[in-house]
Amino acid sequence: MLLNNIKNKLKIFIRNIRNYNYLFIKGEIPRKNILKNKNVINGKQFKKIKNTNKNFILSSNNQKIFNSRFHEFGQMFSKFEQTNIFYFSHKERDNYMKSFWKNSEIFKIYQNSTFQQSKADIFRYCFLFDNGGFWLDFKSTIKVNPNNLLDDQHKIVLLSSTRMFEENKFTALDPEIKNLLKSRYLTNWFIGSEKGNKFIELIIDNICKNKDKYKNKVFKDPKNAILEFTGPLNVTNSLIEYLNLDIDNFKYINLIDEKEKNLLYITEFSRNFSIFDNLTKTHYSNLKNRKILT
Repeated sequence: MLLNNIKNKLKIFIRNIRNYNYLFIKGEIPRKNILKNKNVINGKQFKKIKNTNKNFILSSNNQKIFNSRFHEFGQMFSKFEQTNIFYFSHKERDNYMKSFWKNSEIFKIYQNSTFQQSKADIFRYCFLFDNGGFWLDFKSTIKVNPNNLLDDQHKIVLLSSTRMFEENKFTALDPEIKNLLKSRYLTNWFIGSEKGNKFIELIIDNICKNKDKYKNKVFKDPKNAILEFTGPLNVTNSLIEYLNLDIDNFKYINLIDEKEKNLLYITEFSRNFSIFDNLTKTHYSNLKNRKILT
């Protein structure tokens, strides 16, 4: 057993060395700091910036990115006009939540979440509710000015995923709502809203309402539990609830297909890489039997 484990780790390390050499030959290494882009504002400066609805949020725990990704960000940001582009590290996310949500139930849930993925979900909703603007996953790309997606009518921007509703799910769902959603789940790697939006508030409220279903429970597949609790499944369920309250609310939503040509979930050099990948740390999607909330 031990010998097999050592062999597997050695194979992974050799593969990582090859990947590193490929990146070096391609000129992707040494990496660049995203904060070297003159348009990007360090999240620790947030309180000093004049607040508008035109905010664009990125977050990760490693601000160094491959050269091609640095160039992609430069092209992306050149399309934004009069937009505050913030980069939040995990520490800066923590500080933001402590500063603006310290005495709230959602802050307690944020603090007690054991996975950064849940914390990122909660942070994006809270920031959007406080300030308005857009969240984009750090590995993703948008090729248009996101501010054009919100207008006098549309107050929320949501992404429709390629995942269809299962036959045994949402059986009692109003057919008109099902049709509006095209029987597809939402995703949340790109999301935008005006400040103080009621739908974003509902997403936050539902996390608080459902916390006891997840607190101190061990999940065989923690990734799926996170998707349900704070991620895209929560966003989907919250939207159904929002439309059940008043189906006319749909007119305020700009629902975009995630396969739309101006949106890319991931590009070749957008995901960070370390020579120690899968050696010292396992990606959360591969973890089993874990708590997601304590």
